[in-house]
Amino acid sequence: MKSRSYRRDGRRDAVILNQLQIGHTRATHAHLLGDDEAVCATCDTSLTVNHILIECLQFNHLRHQYHFGSTFKDLFNNTTVNDIIAFMKDTNFYNRI
Repeated sequence: MKSRSYRRDGRRDAVILNQLQIGHTRATHAHLLGDDEAVCATCDTSLTVNHILIECLQFNHLRHQYHFGSTFKDLFNNTTVNDIIAFMKDTNFYNRI
């Protein structure tokens, strides 16, 4: 049973990583399905994947903790998958993707 859970979590992580890389998530694109456009409560700007991963001031300490690069390209080239997933969980966006 535990191996199934691990595989399911691994698959979910892979899907989330892919969605982050292409910039399309449920949290950032729900407005395309009729919801209001998502806005960052901290920065009062459009909520985008780039904003969450690179720009939002609220998560600066977490980006530093996980050694994120300063650009989207640096992030995906130089940060481990485990650190990106941990960041998403720590920011509470993991389940909103």
